[in-house]
Amino acid sequence: MGKKIIFVLLWIPCFAFGQTTNTDERPLNFGPSLLKASATIAPTRFYKIYSSAAMLNGYLEYVLEDRISVRGEVFQFMPNIANLKFQAVNIPRNYTGIHAGFGYHIGKRNWKHSIHLEPGVSITEIAQDNYNISYKWSANPALLVKVGTCLYVSRFFDFFAEINWSDSYVRNNPATSVSMAQVGISAGLGFHLLTKTKK
Repeated sequence: MGKKIIFVLLWIPCFAFGQTTNTDERPLNFGPSLLKASATIAPTRFYKIYSSAAMLNGYLEYVLEDRISVRGEVFQFMPNIANLKFQAVNIPRNYTGIHAGFGYHIGKRNWKHSIHLEPGVSITEIAQDNYNISYKWSANPALLVKVGTCLYVSRFFDFFAEINWSDSYVRNNPATSVSMAQVGISAGLGFHLLTKTKK
């Protein structure tokens, strides 16, 4: 009985080594020339105007190097899916955020964590006052910071989860401006493709 236990104990490291080797030999689904995209609904909180809403968030990203990528994305306000504070002057009737910037990636072979810094512009339609409700369009500088994780499960598909913060100030009349500061989350299925094959 003792010999059997010793035999099993001696084989455990060999088995573990074999498992590690097999894991390292799995196809690498992330790397330079990777093109990825997705679209999802992102629950969002406009925390300075005490309002919750939903954004349709879509992005397109290209990996330049093992750790560096470029990315562009759009946030489109969905007014019918919202819990808004009853103060029209603070509530955007329409909101579109357009951003582009760089991402930095760390992690294991097919499981990456990332941070993105993306300046951009917000295009907003917002009320000018609370009395004679008239709406005004404006375009304003914006900044987006996004942190996320992504598991590349195959050659073409990945699962991701991200949290983002962004802000821009909308001048709703000559005397005042409103912060569109927001925190949102998004998660779902993404699509990707290595556009260049290794020789």
